[in-house]
Amino acid sequence: MSDAFEQIKQAEQEAEGIVSAARNQAAAIKKESAEAISAIESAYHADVKAYQTTLLESENAVIAEKLGELDAAWNKEKAEMDSLFAAGKEELVSYLVGKVMQTHGNSGS
Repeated sequence: MSDAFEQIKQAEQEAEGIVSAARNQAAAIKKESAEAISAIESAYHADVKAYQTTLLESENAVIAEKLGELDAAWNKEKAEMDSLFAAGKEELVSYLVGKVMQTHGNSGS
């Protein structure tokens, strides 16, 4: 009977050793998995940041181009308005002077 108990005790010790080794292996796998996941997350976040930076630069370039177009259109429109005002300035001044003279001439009478 002592042999049977000894075999059982030895089997239990072997089982504990196997379970302990399995736990150690599971802990190592868990650590490796956590490190791999962390590396993947870091790479993902770096990719997202790079994409966002590229997108922002692209959007800024489009905005700058559109602002340039709007500035050019405004400058052209302003030049046309200035030209029209310059062409009609003498006529407008004559008209206004006539109105002032007419108004003061009528009120002085």
